Amino acid sequence: MKKTINIMLIIFGVCTLPLLILCSGSDIAGGAGTGNPGKTTFTIVARDTTTANQLLKSLKVEEIVIPDSLRNYYSVDSFSVIIRRIHFVFSPEDEQRINAINVLPPLRKDPSSIVLEGPFTFNALTGIPDSVFGAVLLPEANYTAVRLDIEDKPNKNSIFIGGTFSYRGELRAFKFDLSLKKTSFEYKHDKGVYVSGSDSTEMKVVLDATRWFANVNFMGCINSQTSPFDSNGVFVLNGKITDGICAEIPKKINENIVNSGKLKVKQVKLK
Repeated sequence: MKKTINIMLIIFGVCTLPLLILCSGSDIAGGAGTGNPGKTTFTIVARDTTTANQLLKSLKVEEIVIPDSLRNYYSVDSFSVIIRRIHFVFSPEDEQRINAINVLPPLRKDPSSIVLEGPFTFNALTGIPDSVFGAVLLPEANYTAVRLDIEDKPNKNSIFIGGTFSYRGELRAFKFDLSLKKTSFEYKHDKGVYVSGSDSTEMKVVLDATRWFANVNFMGCINSQTSPFDSNGVFVLNGKITDGICAEIPKKINENIVNSGKLKVKQVKLK
């Protein structure tokens, strides 16, 4: 079952990356020896194949095929996650240096991190968020983790997964509209990442799609319901079923998605 989604990212002026953190000139004030960091990009992806640089181009993204616990396969062609804010967690050893500088909006400081306020809705199949950013400042420091705050919007749950699957020989659509109850989670980097003026840094959280439906029995849920499909023939899970096997599935998917994440970093020396 092969479909493709053609994605074109329109670039406006200097807004040339999905989430661009770029320092230049003397905009960082008050910190002796802080330097001017090179650009840092951040994104969230469902598989470790898409780089931030690729997001500047026309992408041809194949859907992801994921098994559940019974080895039934689900073709995911839509996955979005709402991030309320992103924390770039710095090493405690750099706290004094960070405290001595002024961080320019839209960034701010908290006791342990540099914070970028959202909300942002990431398309995790492409890594592209709903907003494209220009230049902001990330102070030179050693960063040990990225912490993500997830939050539902007033009229939209924090995680959406959509696609198709085979049911009794017939192709059916599914929509999982999920509210993630755990609002903050952190992905650490084993060695830490030193952001400086001599490096171009790419940070990405990879949410390994192959693990999303582990220990999930969708067919058990469908077979337990008198009317498992909506009026359009779509299998919908949205947390409104409060009892039985169907009530546990959204919780398990949320847990799987959070636990599947890993922070990966790539740095390139600037010429």
